[in-house]
Amino acid sequence: MRSLLFVPAHREDLIEKALKSEADALIFDLEDSCPEKFHAKGIENIKKYPTVFPWQKKFVRVRNSNDWYLTDYCDSIINPKTENILIPDNSFALIESARGIMYSGTIAECCKGLIFGNEDYLADTGCSDYSFARGMVVNAAKAAGVLAIDSVFVDIKDNTGFEAECDKAYIFFSSQ
Repeated sequence: MRSLLFVPAHREDLIEKALKSEADALIFDLEDSCPEKFHAKGIENIKKYPTVFPWQKKFVRVRNSNDWYLTDYCDSIINPKTENILIPDNSFALIESARGIMYSGTIAECCKGLIFGNEDYLADTGCSDYSFARGMVVNAAKAAGVLAIDSVFVDIKDNTGFEAECDKAYIFFSSQ
């Protein structure tokens, strides 16, 4: 997997657009980009929309463990704010806190891959740089033999910044 595209699970207009992309995986997001009041609509869309390309994966970023049943409708679950090993076997762990970083080696042994959440990590720690944490995620994933996936790039209008981040991620990570 080279590229993952996050889309708010409740936004059919953005889902339609995302389905036409050539991203290796579409992440239907029920967490940060989907307000609680639209959670049910997001679940409805997850069940409704298949991926377009045969090679494309469909992942769901769940809000909490109550959503794990959605594995029936996708290829994998992305578990947010992972800080322990109580996650489904076919899931990806989203490492977004200092505690998650410290347990990333153990967590990596129990899932398909680690995803680094730089924005939440910076908010959790108050740090201005995430190089150390980013390296910890890569090392934990590599040691466990699972995928290491870099953070989302949130400024969708900054093509130059996006390319620079992809260049950095290419050196160490499996995907961005």
